[in-house]
Amino acid sequence: MLDTHQSSTHQASTRQTFRSTVSRISPLWIIFLVWAASNLLLLALQALGLGVGFHVHPLGEDRQMIRLMANYPGLEMLRQFWATLESRNPLAPWWYQAFSPLIFLLPEGLYLLRKLVDLFLAASVYLLVDQISRARLSKFALACGVLVLFWNFSGYCEQILWIPLIAFTLSVLSVYCYCRYLDSNRAKADYLVISLLLFFVALATYSIQCGVPIAVFLLGLFRRQETTGDRRLSATVCGAIKDTVFFGILFVLFVQIWITTSVPMGDWFHLDPGFFLRHFLRSIANLFWHYDTSSLIGSLNRQWPLWLVVASVGVSAILFYCRAWSNKVFSPSFIWRFCSS
Repeated sequence: MLDTHQSSTHQASTRQTFRSTVSRISPLWIIFLVWAASNLLLLALQALGLGVGFHVHPLGEDRQMIRLMANYPGLEMLRQFWATLESRNPLAPWWYQAFSPLIFLLPEGLYLLRKLVDLFLAASVYLLVDQISRARLSKFALACGVLVLFWNFSGYCEQILWIPLIAFTLSVLSVYCYCRYLDSNRAKADYLVISLLLFFVALATYSIQCGVPIAVFLLGLFRRQETTGDRRLSATVCGAIKDTVFFGILFVLFVQIWITTSVPMGDWFHLDPGFFLRHFLRSIANLFWHYDTSSLIGSLNRQWPLWLVVASVGVSAILFYCRAWSNKVFSPSFIWRFCSS
C-alpha cells in the first residue's frame, strides 16, 4: 500500500516538474518548435513519396519576378519592376532583392521563404495578442500564434502571397509597438516612432495594408491605463485623434508620392468610392467566412479523404479550445476584464 502511494506521489511530482519546465519555455520558442516540427513532418512525408513536401516550384507571378531578377541584376530590377509589372508597392521588389540568395539557392527557395514568413507572422500575432491582454492571456496568445502559423493561406497557388504577409506582419508589429507606447502612459515615445516607421514600411510594401490608423484610433480611445486610473473623456479623445493624425499624415504623403510617380495604368488603380460602398458588406462577411476557405475545403476534399480532413480540423479545434480554456478565456468575467483593458 505504501509502495503504491509512493509511486503515485512520484508520478504526480514528475508531472508537476514537467509542467513547470514547459511553463518556463518562452512561448516564442514553443511557436518555433511547432514550426520546426511541421517542417520535419513535411520532409518525412516527402521522403515517403506521398506527394507532400517542399517540392513546390514557382508558378504564375512567381515566375515573372524570378525572371525579372535573373534578367536585370542589381538596381535595374527595381526600376523594371516599377515600369513594367506594378507601380503600386514600391518596396515589394526590395524584399525580393534582400532575399534573392535564398530564392535562387534552390528551385524551392521561394517556398522556403514563405515558410519563414509564416514563422515571422505567427510570432508577431502572439506578441500583439499578449500585449493587448496585458499578458493575462498568455496561453490564448500562444494558441493564436500557433493557429496563424498554419492558417494563413489564400486562393493563390503562387507563393507571391509572402509579400502581403510581410506587410501584414509589419502592420501587426506597428500596432504592438503602439500598445507598448500607450502602456507606458505615452512616456516612451520611441515606441510611437517605431510604430510609425513599421506602418510606413508596411504601406509601401503592400499599399492595401493600410488599416493601422483605425486600430490606433480605437486603442487610443478605449485602452485604459492601469497606473493612472480613468482619464477625462476629452483628453482621451484628443489623444486618440492626435496619434491617429500622425499615421494619417504618413498615409496621405504616401498616396501623393504614389500618384506622382506612378505610370499610367488605365482604370486598374482608379479610385472609386462607389466600389467601396458596393463591396463593404461583402468585406465584413469575409471576416467571418472568407471565400478562400471554401476553395481550400473543396481542394482538400478532392485531394484527401473527407474523414481525414474532418478529423484534422476537429483535433485542431479541440486543441485550440483546450489551450484557450486553460486560461479561462471564455469566462464572462475574464472577457469583460479583457475588453475593458
